[in-house]
Formats: sequence, C-alpha cells, structure tokens
Amino acid sequence: MKVWLAAAGQIFFSLGLGSGVQTAYSSYTKRKQNMIVDAVIVTIFDCIFSFIAGLAVFAVLGYMSTQQGVPIESVTRSGLGLSFITFPQAVSMLPLPHVFAVILFLTMLTLGIDSLFAMTEAMNSVIHDRLHGKVPNYITALVTCIVGLILAVPYTLKNGYYLMDILDHYISDYCLIIIGVAECLVVGWFAAPISIITKFKTLRLGIVERGKAAVVPILKLCYHLLFHSVEEHRVRISRNSTFGLPFIWNISVKFAIPIVLTVLGIIAFINELINPYSIVPGSTSFDWLTFTSGIILVGSCIGLVVLFCIAPGLAGTPPVLQDSEVVDVVIKMENSEKVAQKVLLENEEK
Repeated sequence: MKVWLAAAGQIFFSLGLGSGVQTAYSSYTKRKQNMIVDAVIVTIFDCIFSFIAGLAVFAVLGYMSTQQGVPIESVTRSGLGLSFITFPQAVSMLPLPHVFAVILFLTMLTLGIDSLFAMTEAMNSVIHDRLHGKVPNYITALVTCIVGLILAVPYTLKNGYYLMDILDHYISDYCLIIIGVAECLVVGWFAAPISIITKFKTLRLGIVERGKAAVVPILKLCYHLLFHSVEEHRVRISRNSTFGLPFIWNISVKFAIPIVLTVLGIIAFINELINPYSIVPGSTSFDWLTFTSGIILVGSCIGLVVLFCIAPGLAGTPPVLQDSEVVDVVIKMENSEKVAQKVLLENEEK
C-alpha cells in the first residue's frame, strides 16, 4: 500500500495535479480549447519520461551494486538521497567523472528551474486574479520570488536536508492526495452551472409540458440526479474536443478516485502510527518532532480546503459565467416552467 501511495504522489507531482499548476496554465488557453487531446498528450509523454527515468535509476543502482560488490538493497535510496547521494556516487565511478558531474547537476538545475517556473506561475495567477489585475504581473512575480527566497533560506542551513525530507514526505503522500480528493468532490458534486433543484424542476416540468405523451424512464431521471455536476462538466469538455470523454469519467471523478485516494490516505496514516516516519536513518523509535511537523502541515492543508469550501469568496470573486449555451439552458428552463404552468391552468379549467 505504501508503494501505491508513493506512486500516486509521484503522479500528482509530475503532472502538477493538486498544486494549481495545471489550473494556472489552462487559464491562458482559448475558451474552446481541445482539452481532452491536450490532457492525453501531456499524460502520455509524462508516463514515457517516467518510464525512461525508472530504467535509468535501476541501471545506475545495478551498476553501483556491481562495481561495489554489494547487494542492490545496500545502495538503494529514495527521495533526495537518490538525487544528491546515489547519482553523484554513480557518476564518480564513470570515465571522465568531472564532465558527467557537470552534466548531472546542470540537468538537475534546469529541472529545478522549470518546476520553479510552474509553481511561481500558479501563485502569481491566483494573486493577480484576486487583485483583479490592479497590480502588474512583474510586480506580483517579483514579490512572490522575494518571499519564496526568504522562505527557502532554512533549506540551505545545516538541517535543511531533513526539513526538505519532511516536507517532501508529507506533502507528496498526504497534502496532494487531500487536495485531489477535494477537487474531485467539488467537480463531481457541487460545481455545477445549474443547481440540482433547478435540474429536477426542469425534468419534472418537461414531463408536464408534454402531457400524456411524455415517457421519461425513471432510470434517466436517476441518472441526471446521480451524476449531477460531473455530467455537466463532461458534456462541456467533450463539446470542444475531437472525441468525447467516456461515461467512465463520471464514475471515476465522482466515486472511484475520491474513495481510492481516501482509503490510501487512511491506510498510510495508520501505517505512519505503527511504523513512524523518521528523518534519522535506521531509526525505529517514534520521532515526535517529525510527526508533529507532519500533523501541522497536513492539518493546515485540510483546514484551508475546508475554509475555502465554506467561504469560497476568500479565494477571490469567481468569474461570471458567460457560456451562451448555459444561458440558453436557463432560458429554456424558464420557458418550460411558463408552458407547464399554462398547461396546468388549462387542465384545471377543463
């Protein structure tokens, strides 16, 4: 189960899910952008790159194990240790180690800068939208980078490695999962352009409007009510794409993904209590400092999610919906209600 949770955290991090990166980037696309094709392309290339990176990691570990004549378990590291300890050791065993060391760290530098661009843009977009564009983008970016520089100073100190290790563990394994569950719940249950009450009235009034000739199966009514919100998003996304989202997307977003991620998170937390995570290598004792830091970090994440769900206005004024098709639906609902009332009055007079 720990492997599955780590895999989920890796997917969230590599695709930029739950951190606002994809939301910030998508805000620059056209209104009728083919999002399905874009999502498929990004996901496929991310998986290909991850697969190649996995082959490279196991090749490096196998090479080190062979050169040192020790089992592969003794040279295996994860997280930051893999990048800053294992890889440099492997490079030192290659011919021309200085050249490959420069290439390795230049590669890691460019990867870090790319990630920094994405994370900074996610924050800048939120701040810029919250201030309604009153502050220029370069001022927002400058302030964000200065604040980030100040907050990054502790990571350069003596215990910076352990602080980074704690954040990497709890953010990847818990915070991103919590945000992913929250996003699925919002899209799958609440964030609909039309309320469920209005939809129910429309379906009922549509039956009245057609009179005795109306035959609406009860399964269709249950389908619209059960997959309320997520179905609207699926239809609107598929409308501007070369191929539509399958029905399984509704089930995944509304039920499967939140349940699976929640179960993984609960099991991981239970294992955290049984086998406590510690920054001290090989330690089996309960590390209260690490655990308390993680609880504060995860608790803050949950608190912010709940706060913004209760009071979404704190995150900024939501944009006014300008989709003409949604407006047409509302107009049709109003017309249906008027026609239905007229039919009821005529039936009462008869």
